[in-house]
Amino acid sequence: MADNSSIKMVDLSVLGAQMISQPMMRPNQKIKVGLPDANGVIQMQASVAWSVYEKPATAKEPHFRVGVEFNNPVEETLADYCKRHCSPDPLPVRR
Repeated sequence: MADNSSIKMVDLSVLGAQMISQPMMRPNQKIKVGLPDANGVIQMQASVAWSVYEKPATAKEPHFRVGVEFNNPVEETLADYCKRHCSPDPLPVRR
């Protein structure tokens, strides 16, 4: 979740994330991010670093690809979350 809207997480690290969002997000916008976990939701504040409008041919609706930087992340908590929920393999290069 980001600002009470469902988002699709593309990449996640202890410093920030890349996500797909239906609502528009603009650079420097402050957002609240919630990561679902077994013990509840990890809540963080983030700042939008960049945002790109996309309308892929295979998508029903356009969306925004957004990069965010976490404000004062709890790195140990995020590192543990990534170990439990993220793939250790890097994403393929997008062309």
